Amino acid sequence: MPNISIDKVTNFIGVDISKDTIDVSIVTTTDKQDLPHFKLDNNRSGFRLLRKKLIGLGIRINGQSLIICESIGVYSKALLDYFTDKNILLCVESGFRIKRSLGIQRGKNDKLDAKRIACYALTHRKTLQLFVQPREEVQKLKLLLTNRERLLRLLLSTKTPLKALKSFYKFKEMKFIEKLNQQATGGIKRSVDAIENEIKQLIQRDEKLRKQTNLLTSIPGIGWLVASNFIAYTNEFSQCRNGKQLACYSGVAPFKYTPVRASVGQLMSAKYAIGS
Repeated sequence: MPNISIDKVTNFIGVDISKDTIDVSIVTTTDKQDLPHFKLDNNRSGFRLLRKKLIGLGIRINGQSLIICESIGVYSKALLDYFTDKNILLCVESGFRIKRSLGIQRGKNDKLDAKRIACYALTHRKTLQLFVQPREEVQKLKLLLTNRERLLRLLLSTKTPLKALKSFYKFKEMKFIEKLNQQATGGIKRSVDAIENEIKQLIQRDEKLRKQTNLLTSIPGIGWLVASNFIAYTNEFSQCRNGKQLACYSGVAPFKYTPVRASVGQLMSAKYAIGS
């Protein structure tokens, strides 16, 4: 995935996304202080209005500007689809990474969050990575995996209370309760089976997915389901440049952690800083 060129991008447009609205803040390499904040609808009409407002401010949104937002799943999909179609530079960053990079922050609202996202992009512009829209097949794979996970959580929330009740109710009473829930749990299981079957068919139909899955499943301990998640959530490994990054992304890379003992003076300073 290509790095963003600092020589070309001069406008960093931070977007804080919620279900119904987006908050937009702009910072530039020229240190302009008079750029307004926008609150717009999180739909295509709002995105068109954002383009119009940016053009009205004299901000070129092709090549010289970058839109950056946090990775928040389905609520950001419409924005990413719209601006990808317009060939506008995009970056999707981890909200946790943005928060940790900014240090101690006071106050929180949508307007401030948009400003902080934009400032993060300006500060880390040399290391940002451009967003690459996943292929349609990969988007469908991710949607199927997400739906499967949701159904499994629903199934677990149905079965777990029944197991807990076995300690308090007689065998006959529990059989009655389990019979009442059997139709619901059976329907969820059938839906999960149908989703898994659709995932397998999708992989077999697409040559690239099939090849990647075969390579991954040739590794001992990796089955088709783990392979599918790797492919979907790394966008066919385009988000990881090497094995170390993949290990970090997966959460399996070991890191040494040594607690630091603070002095009394440091503790008191922290106390007064928090209370100020």
